[in-house]
Amino acid sequence: MVNAPFFVNFTCSSTRHPGVARFEWVNEQWLLVGASRQRPESNPVAAEQRSQSGSFACASTYTGCPSCKADSFVQCGRCQSLGCWDNSWPEYTCPACGNQGPVSGGIESVSATGSS
Repeated sequence: MVNAPFFVNFTCSSTRHPGVARFEWVNEQWLLVGASRQRPESNPVAAEQRSQSGSFACASTYTGCPSCKADSFVQCGRCQSLGCWDNSWPEYTCPACGNQGPVSGGIESVSATGSS
């Protein structure tokens, strides 16, 4: 089965700049292959209400958050939004709801709007 690329709202955890993350289905998992910064008033994937389930990870070619260069991403345990995260940071602070804590576990489901 071939899955089309999947676009998700994404926010920089450092600068709070909005963005869009692009995931591609590779070897039975969704890989983050890129992210782009958006204008603060834009909401480019709001019309796409699709969600995906499975394993989520970063592709080896992912170059980092376009705003702060963080090398990974997480999903907030409270509001389910996606934000950048750097593996060297001891904690994550969600740019959407302010939830803060250590990063653990994995992502199993994501919606196009960035929440599940």
